[in-house]
Amino acid sequence: MTHNSFTLISDIHMGGLIECRPGDEAEHLLNIFFDLCESEVIIDLGDRVNNHDYCSDSENTRKIVSLFRKSGKKTYPVLGNHDLHNVTIKENLEILGLQSSYYSKIINGIRFIFLNTADPVRKECMGHISCQQLKWLEQELTADDLPKIICAHHPFFSQDMKGNPFFTTIAGQEKIDNGEEVERILLQGKNILCYLCGHVHWFYFKKVNTIPCLAVPSFIENYPLKEQCAGRYCEFSIEDRKIEISFKTVNPSRVLGKIEYDC
Repeated sequence: MTHNSFTLISDIHMGGLIECRPGDEAEHLLNIFFDLCESEVIIDLGDRVNNHDYCSDSENTRKIVSLFRKSGKKTYPVLGNHDLHNVTIKENLEILGLQSSYYSKIINGIRFIFLNTADPVRKECMGHISCQQLKWLEQELTADDLPKIICAHHPFFSQDMKGNPFFTTIAGQEKIDNGEEVERILLQGKNILCYLCGHVHWFYFKKVNTIPCLAVPSFIENYPLKEQCAGRYCEFSIEDRKIEISFKTVNPSRVLGKIEYDC
């Protein structure tokens, strides 16, 4: 396997302040983020907007897409639950320039599989993957022997939510409601390197059976403060089946931590 590197960003939540998500800071922080971003490929794990209403959500989604395009970086997005509160899947796809809400791309010898875990959203924010998409996923995972990375907004696995400021009060909504079926399909897949997601707004790493799973912290989440958020993101690199993940912030610019493992 050749060397691969890419950047992970999730839960940008652009828009007016909601709870401890100062989305009005997102545009400024994104411009700094693009200057700091070392890789040419960015994976956007969803929840681009702080949902308010149709006009502001669609406008902010367009603004984010415009900022990513101006950066010159190649971006691969997925849908999050907040993206769909007021704007439909079809409308999101038109803005994002996608043909489907789930798709796969081969990038430098790795098959990246991008899921739509809001297919549809359950309860307030719980994820789901439709039967049609699950059949497609099963085919993608067994179609070849290429190494594979799964990218999604929601985790498929249960987590210890103790200390999480949001999901302790809505237990179970941190994941996909049919996660056991997703796990069964993943375990039958060929050469899966990892599963990457957002949604829970904090860093979480867990090995589910043989599958390393990483939840990426929110870019804009600032609990318990309401301003001057950190702008968190991750740099991800793979070389000779060794994975290294560095956790960084925009404000201030520094490395927060690192994990390494062989896959």
